[in-house]
Amino acid sequence: MQSIKKQFITDENLKPVAVIINYQDWQKIEALLQQQEEKLLSQLESTEAVVWSPQVDQSAVQALSDLKGEQEDSTESFKALAAYAGSIQLTIDPLEYQSETRNSWL
Repeated sequence: MQSIKKQFITDENLKPVAVIINYQDWQKIEALLQQQEEKLLSQLESTEAVVWSPQVDQSAVQALSDLKGEQEDSTESFKALAAYAGSIQLTIDPLEYQSETRNSWL
């Protein structure tokens, strides 16, 4: 593949947050992605699938049942915590607190 000229946009910490490329390069990339998608879809159409049913696999039925039980336990824990929603009153803005804490390390 050809070299693509890129321009990077960074935030105030010089971390990359975006990339600018030429429109012509973008069109080439888009065309390649379209070709790849068509290729994968045609492979998928010609692929045979194996159907699995949990009703005939007792270990799978048990695992699914256990997962459902764990989810219900998790939901109950969430409901218990939800009772405290809105009861916490912050005395300082969280970002201000974070900034002060980081500055204290210096």
